[in-house]
Amino acid sequence: MVAASPVWVQAQQAVLGSCLLSQAVVPKVLAQTVATDFDSVHRPVWLAIAQLFRGGEPVDPVTVSAKLGGNDDSRQLMLQLMEVTPTAANCESYLSVLREQSKLNAVQDIALDLQDARTLDDANALSGKLIQLLINRAGVEAVSLADLAADFLERHMNEEKRIEFLQWGIPQLDEHLHLGPGSFVILGGYPSEGKTALALQFALYQAARKKRVGIFSLETRPEPLFDRMIANQSGIALGRIHRSELDEDDAEQVMPSLRKLSKHHCTIFRASGMTVGDIHALSVAHQLDVIYIDYVQLIAPDNPLDPRHEQVAKSSRALHAMAQTTGISIIALSQLSRPEKVGRSPKQGKGTETPVEVPEPMMSDLRESGQLEQDADAIMLLWRPYPSLSTNTDRKLKLAKNKEGIANKKLLLDFNGATQRFAFKDPRPLSQRIREAAKSSPPKQMTMMELTGPDPELPFGGGT
Repeated sequence: MVAASPVWVQAQQAVLGSCLLSQAVVPKVLAQTVATDFDSVHRPVWLAIAQLFRGGEPVDPVTVSAKLGGNDDSRQLMLQLMEVTPTAANCESYLSVLREQSKLNAVQDIALDLQDARTLDDANALSGKLIQLLINRAGVEAVSLADLAADFLERHMNEEKRIEFLQWGIPQLDEHLHLGPGSFVILGGYPSEGKTALALQFALYQAARKKRVGIFSLETRPEPLFDRMIANQSGIALGRIHRSELDEDDAEQVMPSLRKLSKHHCTIFRASGMTVGDIHALSVAHQLDVIYIDYVQLIAPDNPLDPRHEQVAKSSRALHAMAQTTGISIIALSQLSRPEKVGRSPKQGKGTETPVEVPEPMMSDLRESGQLEQDADAIMLLWRPYPSLSTNTDRKLKLAKNKEGIANKKLLLDFNGATQRFAFKDPRPLSQRIREAAKSSPPKQMTMMELTGPDPELPFGGGT
């Protein structure tokens, strides 16, 4: 093995020293490095920092030294790392040098092995590794058709290896949206029309099915989001929860929901001020399968001086790359530009008025960046068709983009604001549903659930 070059050692020390000087750079460092970027002297420090960060503990010279044993050697190493690091503000530059020197060291190790190769086959194998290392960059994957052919039957015929599509808890949506791990989804909606509530319902459904889910809230504290979850699961009105009006009967009703939610692998992150790099590092550290970001326009830019549309575009590209490289499915909420005000049109002959339905939103209505439209594997748009009717609970959900299926599929949903629940609403008249059910399977005795659709008062439209 080649001895560590002075430049590589200095870069390692500067990166680790930056973490000790400023905990704010730790997520970026963990997102952009791996243990093998460090030599045997400095790797334990990186591992200690990673363990502390993943456990939610502070990262500083005292905690890292304690993790390494708390002896004189570890304390001396902490002092050395901080002394050789001028400032944590230049961490991005230190990381660039570290990655380059780490790769150079790996190339030199392979070159040494080449010198010791005993056969031409050994030399060819090492040469292949060397070439791959030299040309490799993040996001590049080369797979031959022969490898893909061998993998095809395994993926599609082997039950254990068959792709598990992400499920949403609304069967009519699951029927059309077939997304595997590492997908990037946009859920767009107008302000205050239910997109956060729908996202939480999706997240709870997936967490209940053993997915490790993270919710990055850039706008709302975790406690109000959890209140919404309790309303959704227990059926207790959210307003009563907010006003702390729960009585003994409510306490009995809410306890099963509290026990159920406590078992879910779902974590809410108060993400105000976080960059995509921060989100990336935390998602990997917590080994998440699915994350929700509420919402994408609030992600902190790496460069605040960039034009606003470019800031959002960079966040979109970074999230898309993160999904592909980590296999984590990302559902990012997005604001829609408000449509022109829609009034009421007079109803002829009676002097009353009928509401005018607002035009359905388009992907181009995603606020501040067309890059979201390009990067997403799927885009769902949620809106209230009759916003002038305060008593109307209808919502429409359009699958505006669907790379793996049919696009522009629309679902009619019922939104119970009190319990924060969405349920599919069959738009066909009851008489029509009865006739069609009778034609399709005359002998079958239809239940009331099958005739009328799911009860919106039950969680997830009556599903489990």
